[in-house]
Amino acid sequence: MKHRKRAAALIITAALALGLLAGCGAAKTPGKPGATPGTAAEGSGSVWRAEKRKIDGLEGNMDAKAAAGDKLYFSTAPGYDAEGENTDSVQLWSVPLEGGTAEKLSGYKAMAIPEGLEGARVQIGAIAPSSEGLWLYETVSGTKYNLPENYSGGEDGKYEYAQEVNLTSLRLVDASTGEEKRSVELDKAMEEVKKLSQDMGDSVFMSAMNADDEGNVCVIYNLSAAALFSPEGEFLGALPLIGWWDSVVRLSDGRAAIGGRGDDGYALRPVDFKSKGFGTDISLPGSTSRIFAGSGMYGAGFADNLYIYGVDTANGQTTRLAGMLDCGIDESQLAGIFFSDNGGLYCLVNNYDTDKTELMRLTELDPSEAAKIVTLRLACNWLSPNLSKAVLNFNSSSTTARIEVTDYSQYNNDKDFTAGVTKLNTEIISGNVPDLFVTTDLPMGQYAAKGLLKDIYELIDADGELKRESFMTPVLKALETDGKLYSIAPGFGIVTLVGKSDVVGKDMGWTLAQMQDVIKAHPEAKYILGQGVTRTSVLSDMLKGGLDRYVDWQSGKCSFNSQDFIDVLNFSRLFPEEFTYDELGTSPYQMLADGRQLLMPMEIRDFTDYQTCTAITKGLVTFKGYPTADGIGNIATFSGDPLSISSTCKDMDSAWKFVRGMLTDDSYGSARYVDGLPLNVKAYAAAEAEAMKRDTYKDDETGEEKEWPKGSAGWGDYSVDFYAMTREEADGLRSLIDATGRAVAYDQNIMNIINEEIQTFMNGTKTAEQTASLIQDRVSLYVNEQR
Repeated sequence: MKHRKRAAALIITAALALGLLAGCGAAKTPGKPGATPGTAAEGSGSVWRAEKRKIDGLEGNMDAKAAAGDKLYFSTAPGYDAEGENTDSVQLWSVPLEGGTAEKLSGYKAMAIPEGLEGARVQIGAIAPSSEGLWLYETVSGTKYNLPENYSGGEDGKYEYAQEVNLTSLRLVDASTGEEKRSVELDKAMEEVKKLSQDMGDSVFMSAMNADDEGNVCVIYNLSAAALFSPEGEFLGALPLIGWWDSVVRLSDGRAAIGGRGDDGYALRPVDFKSKGFGTDISLPGSTSRIFAGSGMYGAGFADNLYIYGVDTANGQTTRLAGMLDCGIDESQLAGIFFSDNGGLYCLVNNYDTDKTELMRLTELDPSEAAKIVTLRLACNWLSPNLSKAVLNFNSSSTTARIEVTDYSQYNNDKDFTAGVTKLNTEIISGNVPDLFVTTDLPMGQYAAKGLLKDIYELIDADGELKRESFMTPVLKALETDGKLYSIAPGFGIVTLVGKSDVVGKDMGWTLAQMQDVIKAHPEAKYILGQGVTRTSVLSDMLKGGLDRYVDWQSGKCSFNSQDFIDVLNFSRLFPEEFTYDELGTSPYQMLADGRQLLMPMEIRDFTDYQTCTAITKGLVTFKGYPTADGIGNIATFSGDPLSISSTCKDMDSAWKFVRGMLTDDSYGSARYVDGLPLNVKAYAAAEAEAMKRDTYKDDETGEEKEWPKGSAGWGDYSVDFYAMTREEADGLRSLIDATGRAVAYDQNIMNIINEEIQTFMNGTKTAEQTASLIQDRVSLYVNEQR
């Protein structure tokens, strides 16, 4: 799949350590519920810390969990022996939210397993505290074998008669002892739920459950139906839910509310058990990832992938509380969030290294203590797992600085997927520059001309360990701006056009005239760059890789009225106006190999990408790149999360400490995925050596040593295997890197102007010369207004 995406079109884009002390931000948010306050440059202005609370007597991870008052209730799943048999049963526990000794509710007896059910497993799926005790939703799952009389088929044959069994139970138990107080029959409720949606069939599962202060219970099934029960366990009815509803929480006023996404977006929807219906929705932001119960001053709470918020359910106002990354908490390992009655904020985190659930208390620091910690603002338009982990590691280890992230992708919507990057760019241009930011899709040339960026060469030169020679210098040279380096990333890629040497020649790079000569010489090639490539897309790809040839932000001079740009416009007319895919399912690899396609757009981001190109051309590969006036066609691009540091960064040493932590050779460990080819020279050499390792086996029949393939590249029915990289291939990739002399130069605002003006050219109303003149006038005006 990776190779399909890279070959289909040119793409030019973009150890958890739980610390006991790290910073997090908070701010009140007026107006729109869930809106993030301020800008990336401003930040939140407060600092929180995460402190681990010890739980004695707990082994392993918690399963179901719920908080009531200042106590946490949870279950633990049964263990298994080597044969897969249960070694104990599900258990029910309680522990103070402040930590301490976990106490087993010894009076709890797990749901009985019916006779004849093999491989049975009992599980508590949800816990709902109420004034009368704890409501438990339990399941028993296993396999029943309905064997005929006188069955003699043996152990293997019985699976033909297997029937998967899932039994459910809703019980109320004493909160102190776990002893059963009430059991509820669920058959009627399940039948009513099934009637609400024909899509459910017999596959009905519990999605969430909770109770209100009076003991009424709401159970959500299949994310799309709610079943209501009285405190006595009487089934009150089932209600359909339009959308996706995965939470039931108790609000601080004692009501129960379901949480999820309806027709109007994410919301809390209070349950009215008396009317057997719902109250008015309380809106939540679209970035909501989980919703949790309220207590004290907050009616409820929610979290996105970065921050925890409190909600005033009376007026919809939200307050941003602790940042999880800032506190060294990995959101993907978050197992629960709770408010205590006295306003405390607690998190449960599944530590996969220790295979235990850990309890953390998040506390806002006194302003005098917070003032001792420098807060660096980092802005991005999507927080990748790699960058998230880097921030976690930094915030968990640093006692003098912390990084607060603003993810601008939260502003994207179904109508405008670029709203986030547009907002970030607007803020930077207006002077609200974050300390660090991911540069993907941002106009770096404009920022450089305004003096907004720190020259990273200065930081490398002053570093006691790293030098410019520590990195792949041809890549750095290609990505320079007037001899300065304004961004850097752990990995890089090379954007190119791949062709067969006997068709396009052996030399890398070419001019547009040379490319057109090859096109004319090979009329048998049905596609120049493959199916689906249109006039607009090829023009966009060519300009993304060379917009800086026509715009000089330093001087304000533009050259869209040059013959070079006019030729590029005319070249785009060789492609179809509309998107077409005449040969569905046909691989571009196959079409390049058999001559139906002249060139294949490709981004080389790892060694296997290079090997794919050599494999499909049987070693006769040339990386021509896109045509340019100077004949340098291969384009270098930082991959993953290229970072810039602003020239006004409040703590340059801490910012560089964070960035360099992703660039040292020992940071490229086997446990860390690097997006792209390693930029660090030593890390590149190590990865290259790994790619050249042969994996062999001995043929059982001949005794001959043979090599296993390293992988394969394919699309549809076409595939090719590739093996350990040869020395020739390794040298070829290094030669390609050495010959890369250009970089991606992108500016969405300029591209918007170009896309507006080329429409009349694409439909034949205006000539290339007329269109170029219009673009020249508009872009020149824009550039000089923005300098």
